[in-house]
Amino acid sequence: MNIRTWCWRDISRFERLSKATGKSISTIKAYAKGARRVPADHELLTKIEVETGFQVMRHDMRPDAYPPPAT
Repeated sequence: MNIRTWCWRDISRFERLSKATGKSISTIKAYAKGARRVPADHELLTKIEVETGFQVMRHDMRPDAYPPPAT
Protein backbone atom coordinates (compact mmCIF):
# COMPACT_ATOMS: atom_id res chain seq x y z
CA MET A 1 0.00 0.00 0.00
CA ASN A 2 1.26 3.49 -0.65
CA ILE A 3 1.35 6.29 1.88
CA ARG A 4 -1.37 8.23 0.05
CA THR A 5 -3.89 5.41 0.30
CA TRP A 6 -3.06 4.73 3.95
CA CYS A 7 -3.38 8.38 5.00
CA TRP A 8 -6.60 9.20 3.18
CA ARG A 9 -8.49 6.21 4.65
CA ASP A 10 -8.72 8.16 7.90
CA ILE A 11 -7.85 11.84 8.10
CA SER A 12 -6.49 11.43 11.66
CA ARG A 13 -3.64 9.36 10.23
CA PHE A 14 -1.90 12.53 9.06
CA GLU A 15 -1.62 13.69 12.67
CA ARG A 16 -0.51 10.23 13.84
CA LEU A 17 2.30 10.13 11.28
CA SER A 18 3.26 13.70 12.11
CA LYS A 19 3.65 12.87 15.80
CA ALA A 20 5.47 9.59 15.12
CA THR A 21 7.97 11.11 12.70
CA GLY A 22 8.40 14.62 14.08
CA LYS A 23 7.42 16.07 10.69
CA SER A 24 4.70 18.68 10.25
CA ILE A 25 1.24 17.67 9.09
CA SER A 26 1.78 19.72 5.93
CA THR A 27 4.93 17.72 5.18
CA ILE A 28 3.07 14.43 5.68
CA LYS A 29 0.31 15.68 3.36
CA ALA A 30 2.93 16.64 0.77
CA TYR A 31 4.35 13.09 0.94
CA ALA A 32 0.84 11.64 0.55
CA LYS A 33 0.02 13.90 -2.41
CA GLY A 34 3.33 13.17 -4.09
CA ALA A 35 4.30 16.85 -3.97
CA ARG A 36 7.38 15.92 -1.93
CA ARG A 37 9.31 12.72 -1.99
CA VAL A 38 9.77 10.87 1.30
CA PRO A 39 13.51 11.10 2.07
CA ALA A 40 15.45 7.84 1.88
CA ASP A 41 16.28 8.20 5.57
CA HIS A 42 16.33 4.80 7.27
CA GLU A 43 15.08 6.14 10.63
CA LEU A 44 12.19 8.09 9.08
CA LEU A 45 11.11 5.19 6.89
CA THR A 46 11.24 2.83 9.87
CA LYS A 47 9.01 5.17 11.90
CA ILE A 48 6.48 5.31 9.04
CA GLU A 49 6.51 1.52 8.68
CA VAL A 50 5.93 1.02 12.40
CA GLU A 51 3.17 3.65 12.67
CA THR A 52 1.32 2.20 9.67
CA GLY A 53 1.54 -1.32 11.08
CA PHE A 54 3.85 -2.21 8.19
CA GLN A 55 1.03 -1.58 5.71
CA VAL A 56 3.27 1.02 4.05
CA MET A 57 6.76 -0.35 3.45
CA ARG A 58 9.98 1.48 2.64
CA HIS A 59 10.14 -0.11 -0.82
CA ASP A 60 6.66 1.36 -1.51
CA MET A 61 7.89 4.85 -0.61
CA ARG A 62 11.42 4.68 -2.05
CA PRO A 63 11.84 1.79 -4.53
CA ASP A 64 14.94 3.51 -5.92
CA ALA A 65 16.76 3.20 -2.58
CA TYR A 66 15.01 0.09 -1.21
CA PRO A 67 14.07 -2.35 -3.98
CA PRO A 68 11.11 -4.65 -3.30
CA PRO A 69 12.08 -8.06 -1.92
CA ALA A 70 12.44 -10.83 -4.47
CA THR A 71 9.46 -13.15 -4.58
